Amino acid sequence: MKKLKSEKTKKERTSPHGRKNNQKLKPYLIYKYVMENLDENKACKVSEIQGYLKEWLGIDAERRSIYSDIDEINKLLYAINNDMTIEEVEDEIEYGDIDKDWQTIVYNPNKKGYHIPSRKHTANDVRAIVECIYSAKFLTERKAKDLVNLVTENLVSKTQAEDFKHDAILLDRGKTTNKTVFENVVKINSAMKIVSGLEKHTPEKISFKYTSHEVGGKEKEGRKGEKYIVSPYKLIINDGNYYLIAHDDKSAATRCYRVDRMKEIKLLNIPRAEEEFYSRFDWKGYAQKHFGMFGGKTERVTLRFINPLYDTVVEKFGTKDLYYNKVDGAHFSVQVEVVVNEQFFGWMCSLGRRAVIVSPTAARERYLEHLKKIQEKY
Repeated sequence: MKKLKSEKTKKERTSPHGRKNNQKLKPYLIYKYVMENLDENKACKVSEIQGYLKEWLGIDAERRSIYSDIDEINKLLYAINNDMTIEEVEDEIEYGDIDKDWQTIVYNPNKKGYHIPSRKHTANDVRAIVECIYSAKFLTERKAKDLVNLVTENLVSKTQAEDFKHDAILLDRGKTTNKTVFENVVKINSAMKIVSGLEKHTPEKISFKYTSHEVGGKEKEGRKGEKYIVSPYKLIINDGNYYLIAHDDKSAATRCYRVDRMKEIKLLNIPRAEEEFYSRFDWKGYAQKHFGMFGGKTERVTLRFINPLYDTVVEKFGTKDLYYNKVDGAHFSVQVEVVVNEQFFGWMCSLGRRAVIVSPTAARERYLEHLKKIQEKY
């Protein structure tokens, strides 16, 4: 908030009736100040609020008026949070029926000032949201920062917000440079809608160009610039990226597309294909089977791991409809459906000698061939 210029005269700062500018905004300005600056650990004295109002806003405020404003702010916040009127809140206060800890802004005699002992969302709740935002690869760095500012505003103090930003920035790697990701998501969702406004909408196909980048950052368009035409069915977030699962017209198969690599999306007003097939589609299972969302043939494989990897394997495949079997005192195995491709082999390589493909034989042989090709490079 801009500081009033010192050269403004007293006459310019007051209304014709002698009331100073911003007086009507004083309760809101007090609310804004305390919500931004106070938390369970940080308190402020009334004199600090007076100084803020005077120095930055040109408002002379008596101590009693600030006490009164904070009292009214607390009533209003309680009324909003409990779907009540101010009169109902005042009745509860008068008859002693109000919650013991009903006030948001509380005077702490030990700290000799006001603080906010608790908020609707805890600091750890907000920290978790901030970290999720920063770890999302489909957000540009600028968009991630904007969303963090939006989330932390009024939910935590400025001090806490700055701490979260400092901590979370360590996760800020590998972000997209595509600034139209959210626009893409909006268009895709519009195409998939069953109802638009008050009218029924028939989900429709979309067209787009699909891009990748070459060394040096030069953009390259897939299919030599030819537009992809697909029937969009589901948006999925996997490994920090947004993906669209759709039925591709050209290959007549299910395909997965990175939303941040799509551009020039257009709704075609042509009904989607394969509605009956996708109404029974296992979306969650599809995401679990595909490593990095790359395509390939789905196969049922048996994998063996050392016992300390149990949590790692459960995080990857889950437990639904899967059976984890004890092999011996040091190993366990699991049968799971996966897309057997280089991304799957890469995951297996990351586990080294601690993981083995037991069957089928064809998958074992393909993995060995994969390892040999890597060895040849050295």
